[in-house]
Amino acid sequence: MLMDKKAMFSDKQEITATAKSDNVYDFGKPDVLTPVPNIPTDAQITVQVVEDFNNCTSVTCEILTSNNKDLSSGVVRASAKLPLDDLKAGKSFPLFNLPGGLNRYVGLNYKVVGSNPTQGKITAGLVLDKTVNIGTGGV
Repeated sequence: MLMDKKAMFSDKQEITATAKSDNVYDFGKPDVLTPVPNIPTDAQITVQVVEDFNNCTSVTCEILTSNNKDLSSGVVRASAKLPLDDLKAGKSFPLFNLPGGLNRYVGLNYKVVGSNPTQGKITAGLVLDKTVNIGTGGV
């Protein structure tokens, strides 16, 4: 899986409380020829834990979309939750296919449940290719 630095929502972002991703993705300003954002249909969002979390009960990753770059008035389009036992370096949230109904700006919200962690980092971004491992005997 290849990640483009310009399409990253979080790059080793420390999550010590509920927070939005450091970056948002701009799908472009709609115009007469493109009245809705130009969103690739095969794009996915990958979210990976890169440093173990502690203290919290779980973290939910939400895809937010908004017409505002700061994601104010953001609408949640999809979400996935990992319990503390799975918030370990190398673990990933389930891959998200980009949902319909997106506005110009898309970002992530990391919702911490329980006590705030004192450690834990996430890397997340858009990917246009997903890795498919084929072992002996087929898929």
